[in-house]
Amino acid sequence: MDLSGQNYYPDEDEVIEYVPKLSKLQEEYMEKAKIRQKEGIVKPQVVAGREFKGTAFISKPDKIIFKDFFQIQYTPTGRMSAGLSTTITITFTPQLNQDIFGVFPILSETGQIDIPLECTCKKALLSVEDPLIDFGPVIYGEQCTKTLKIKNDGALPTKIYIKTNDGQSIPFVNQDELNKKLEEQNQILQEQEQAANQDLLEDPSQEQNNADVAAQDDNVFQEEEKAEKVKKEEIQSELKGDPFEQFLAQVQFKRTSEIEGYSNIKITFTFVPLKLGMINQDFTIFFENQDYTRPIPFAIKGECVDVPIYVERIEYNLNILVYEQFYREKIILFNRSAQPMKIQLYFPKSFKPYLEFNPTLGYVQGRGSFEIWFKFRPDRSILTSCQRYLIKQDDERPPKDEYEEFTMRIPIKVTGANQVLPVKFSILSVFTVNAVTFNPPAVDFGNVFHKSASRVQIVMENHSLLPQQFSFVRLPREISVATDNGTGFILPSEKYNIQFEYRPSQQACFEESNIFCRFITGSICAREVRISYTANVSKCPLQADKSKIEFQALPDNETKEVVLEIKNTSQKNLIMEVVPPNFQVSGLLINPLVVPLQGGRSTLLSIKYNSKFRDFSAQALEDMNKPKTIDGQESLPKGLVARNRKLAERLEKKMKEKVDTQINDPKKKGQPPAPVKKEEAKKDAIPIPKGKTAQQVQQEMEAEEERKRKELEEIERQLMLEKERNFDKEGELRKLGGRVYDFFPDDEIKRSQHYDWLVPIYYKQPEKDDMEVKVLYLEARTCTVKRTLVPNIETMEFGEIPVAFRKTQEILLKNVGYHDETLRMEPLTPFGGFSVLNALRTVKPGETKAIVIQFEPFNQQIYEEKLMIYSNHTVVSVTLKGTGVRPEVSISLDDGLMSFGNVIVNEMVEKAFSIKNVSSFPVNFELISKVSGVENKSHLKPFTLIPAQGTIKPNSDYPVKIQFQPDHPSNYYFDVLLVDIPNQVQAKNVFLRGWCYNRQAFVREHEPFEWKPFDKLKKRYEDPLKILNNAQPSIGTKPRITLEYLRDEDIDSLGTDASAYEREKNKIRKILIGNCRMMDNKMEKNAAFEITPAKDDKFFECDNLKGNVNGGQEIVVKFTFNHPKSDPMLKGITALRGIGQWVESLWELKLIGGYVEPGQPDTILVEILLRAYVEQI
Repeated sequence: MDLSGQNYYPDEDEVIEYVPKLSKLQEEYMEKAKIRQKEGIVKPQVVAGREFKGTAFISKPDKIIFKDFFQIQYTPTGRMSAGLSTTITITFTPQLNQDIFGVFPILSETGQIDIPLECTCKKALLSVEDPLIDFGPVIYGEQCTKTLKIKNDGALPTKIYIKTNDGQSIPFVNQDELNKKLEEQNQILQEQEQAANQDLLEDPSQEQNNADVAAQDDNVFQEEEKAEKVKKEEIQSELKGDPFEQFLAQVQFKRTSEIEGYSNIKITFTFVPLKLGMINQDFTIFFENQDYTRPIPFAIKGECVDVPIYVERIEYNLNILVYEQFYREKIILFNRSAQPMKIQLYFPKSFKPYLEFNPTLGYVQGRGSFEIWFKFRPDRSILTSCQRYLIKQDDERPPKDEYEEFTMRIPIKVTGANQVLPVKFSILSVFTVNAVTFNPPAVDFGNVFHKSASRVQIVMENHSLLPQQFSFVRLPREISVATDNGTGFILPSEKYNIQFEYRPSQQACFEESNIFCRFITGSICAREVRISYTANVSKCPLQADKSKIEFQALPDNETKEVVLEIKNTSQKNLIMEVVPPNFQVSGLLINPLVVPLQGGRSTLLSIKYNSKFRDFSAQALEDMNKPKTIDGQESLPKGLVARNRKLAERLEKKMKEKVDTQINDPKKKGQPPAPVKKEEAKKDAIPIPKGKTAQQVQQEMEAEEERKRKELEEIERQLMLEKERNFDKEGELRKLGGRVYDFFPDDEIKRSQHYDWLVPIYYKQPEKDDMEVKVLYLEARTCTVKRTLVPNIETMEFGEIPVAFRKTQEILLKNVGYHDETLRMEPLTPFGGFSVLNALRTVKPGETKAIVIQFEPFNQQIYEEKLMIYSNHTVVSVTLKGTGVRPEVSISLDDGLMSFGNVIVNEMVEKAFSIKNVSSFPVNFELISKVSGVENKSHLKPFTLIPAQGTIKPNSDYPVKIQFQPDHPSNYYFDVLLVDIPNQVQAKNVFLRGWCYNRQAFVREHEPFEWKPFDKLKKRYEDPLKILNNAQPSIGTKPRITLEYLRDEDIDSLGTDASAYEREKNKIRKILIGNCRMMDNKMEKNAAFEITPAKDDKFFECDNLKGNVNGGQEIVVKFTFNHPKSDPMLKGITALRGIGQWVESLWELKLIGGYVEPGQPDTILVEILLRAYVEQI
């Protein structure tokens, strides 16, 4: 708008705003105001001392997305309060065909707010649901239709073009001409097929005898096979052409389509097969506007089948057939077409004596099936009469396996009316016999002791290609077979070892009879064979109460012991020796091994089994036979016990020769090299090449030595693997007298290992030589199983438990097996301290049951017992351990004496000591008064215990406070406390002692604070009347302390337990002058004393006649008695010995000072009477 002209007239709708012109100062102020406003837009928002941070405005929608065009319209609203809103209109006009991603910024006082802004252009986003079109098998003459679904996720419509992968357009092929050409070729092929098979087609005369028509000559079958190969080659050569054109002629579809935005379409593909075989072609979908989507490839495949009649299986495998047995099988033919078809079956004529089909002619309904049964009964002649059909035709080539030279394939052909090619299939079978042989053919048990057993092993060999099941039936009661109830399976060409065990039922006899065994080959052939046996029974002088020891199934690391009694039933003395199997393999420990046994006497034999899974291998046998070195000399392997001295010498000699041979044989492979002597190990200095340091050369040498060491270890490992592969486990174990059955070796739960051992007991008369040694065998059967009952602990430690106290713990048993386990246990020792509280229940698989064990010791000793828990399938043991102890405590007072000192009446003194529990368990204590002195007049205890009872934690201290508060003066405040703990090892006592006075300064006869017997402490110390008298003493009376010296003969009569204080009473007596400590230290005053001796006193002396006593101080003053010299003339007169008189001396003690109650004198006078016995006339 231009306002410079004078003649300007505004429009009616136009509003003219007058803007005055600003001065320079105003413009400067305006610019500063704008800056202040700009800087003040964003400022901290603080309310109640907290600053707000974040987005202050909420945008709806939270993201602005544009797909077309947009503009922005906004009217400023000014300051906005919380909760208000405003509208911003945004309109976008695109200028470029591309996506825009940005933000729409808004500035507020809390900061800048960025609202996401997205502008996208229209595009076509195409996808295919399934890029594979599979028509599957389609019969010639029919058609199949499939669809391809295409989806557009964009807004832009586009055209779709189906082209080749390189972008070429797909032409349309003239189907009529191509169909006509293919039909002519097929007609020619049909005519050639009919001419070639003219001699095999049926005629009306042949339909009357189907068996003759079906069985064709063998040469005809061979000629037909050759002709069919030629026909196939001709068909392939005639139908050769452009595969792409043939595909386009058979598959019809639309090349170009159009799809709208946000929609999907379906393109139809129709497959009309005109040629037999597979079709497979790849195409690509191209489209306009493909800037954002790549071309999409897809594939088309299908199959054209021409024969309507087809067989269920191309080959019928009858597997292995036994001669002279009938076999039947069903053949099913199917018709793909909708029309019924007539079929005819043919097979080689040479199989007519063995093979029969029923029927060979019939009609197969449209979309239906037809069954043909055949019966096959081969004999041994089939291998010669039908030799040309054997798989193996080259006699010079060795067979691939044991089945190839007995395998035969029988060709079968089925023709159908109006079907170009016949349907061919074959019958495959392997022929075998059902023969089984025994070696040796008869069983001889030899000489057998009564109540003993004899075992004989025979080898049963299966000559058939089929496994055979065998079962020993109608066995005599004396014979048992070491299989599952006398039954088992023998694999093809296997040699099966069978052990017969004979246990005689009579004491002496000769038995000869038969053993019958029944065989089942496959599932239809059964027969029975006979094996003869003989046995000579006699009586053994050694009789065992158990000839067969069967240990129950034990898990890992469990033990079980069985005790046998062996009796010498003869009247002759015998010596017997038990030779147990090696412990490393068997886990059996037998004790004793050698026992002299007198006639008619018996002995006990302990057999202990340590359960463990023991895998017998070549390495285990080598370690077992390795000689042990003891004191530089080789000894026999562990567990190998010689029967006599000569046998031991022969074994040691043989072993030494074997070791010497290994040492002297330098060609021995796999043996470690001999140790190198120190002299030979010394080498010259190693030359160091240029460019290398000595450290590098040393490292290279060490690396080379490490490489050689690893090579040697690998060679040894390979040698051991070779040994393991060639190791005869059963044979070597049989030499050691055992056999093993390992079931489910790879199963963590079901595995079980069963060992059967023969334990020989050699015996003879002592005066006989070694040629008269006879042997008696015991049988030991062990079984190791996986743990199905797993305890949470193997050893239950109760720790230290006080005697007569109880403690319970739980054993958690979890059933990890597959069966319910009903628990039961062996009784525990009645006075063993352990007991089971709850009943044993059934534990289901996966469940966990708790067994509550209680430990109550009866004495102070160590307890240990094994808890054995059984079930129907396993056993578990838990070792129970505990120690019965008596509680023991100690006190912090070394001698158990606690002195509270001197106290003024009604004042209190507090002291503390601690009781320490040195046991490993908490104990309860109680402080009990055993002997006490005077009591307060208020009948309250002068000694207050805080606390009087409690519980002390293991290895902890428990503080005890004691308050002494007397209410009248006395020198006999004491209490002997017993720290009472039930069943404690040694009782602990505490001697509490205190003195009480009316004033701070005091004097008393000195008596050391020490333990005294309870009987001396139990007496009355105060007379109630005396207490009343002392409460109000008469004026002018002085308190008196009498110190009487003992006579010498009284000292001599004291016991050895008398203290030093008692023994010096004939010479020295003491008093104690002290000054009490007060609760208020400000009230304490010092005191002084002064002792005035008696006049002309020649018998007594004092070591301290005066002095000062501070607060809390005690001074001991000693008075000494000077014995007068005895008259030497009277020493030898026995009648005058001990005759004398008592002398007395009265001394005076003055106490001055100290705190006294108001109204009481500051000075107190005390008389000290010294009295002693003087021996003189």
